[in-house]
Amino acid sequence: MDFQFFTTDDQVKLAYAVQGTGRPIVFVSGYSAAGELWFSQVKACVQAGFQAIVFDRRSHGYSDNPAYGQSMQRHGEDLH
Repeated sequence: MDFQFFTTDDQVKLAYAVQGTGRPIVFVSGYSAAGELWFSQVKACVQAGFQAIVFDRRSHGYSDNPAYGQSMQRHGEDLH
């Protein structure tokens, strides 16, 4: 999975990967897990005709690990 990055308005670099086309499915890992753990599910969804979007939350996977912005509200804003 090739991850790309975007920068939030509070200057945190977040990682995401997109594979396939079709109706999107967003994969968000739980506490301390990386998006790469979704690889098997992504493969199956892409083969079934979906677009898989994998998102590494801040402090997870390939995303930055800042000392700030760790509230659930901020994590939701990042995903939005």
